[in-house]
Amino acid sequence: MTKQKITYEEIWQLSEKVAEKLIRQNYDVVVSIGRGGLVPARILAEILDIKTIDVLDAASYVGTKSGDMYLDNSKISKDYHTAKLQGKNVLIVDDCATTGKTIVAAANFILQCEPDYISSVVLYYNKNLSWNMLNETLTTYGQEYDGKDTWLVFPWEK
Repeated sequence: MTKQKITYEEIWQLSEKVAEKLIRQNYDVVVSIGRGGLVPARILAEILDIKTIDVLDAASYVGTKSGDMYLDNSKISKDYHTAKLQGKNVLIVDDCATTGKTIVAAANFILQCEPDYISSVVLYYNKNLSWNMLNETLTTYGQEYDGKDTWLVFPWEK
């Protein structure tokens, strides 16, 4: 598997491209998916002038088997997130969708918080994904990559 290093400049350019697809929706809050989505969420919040950012600790690459879904329920309080998201227009942001499990699980959790409107975005998506899994979850996306042969390395990673 080859590693593809992504630069901050590429992140900004792709974020601006993705934001153009989202500009018409008036979002109240951005929800960042764990560590990977923090920087893209902050950039999109800046571009779209969204003042509130929430963080949901979720990942699909940790656990005992590759592809396990991890939603840290010990740290995630549904009441806390409901208070921040109920009745709001929510934008979920992650850096990439390799299996799609993280963004689907996050969207399902956030839907329980009764937002008024929900969109989700990833900057990079695996071109080998089963799109029937994501069709109802992923609102917009940036650039495709080959998740079978490529591992993305973001500038905030070692």
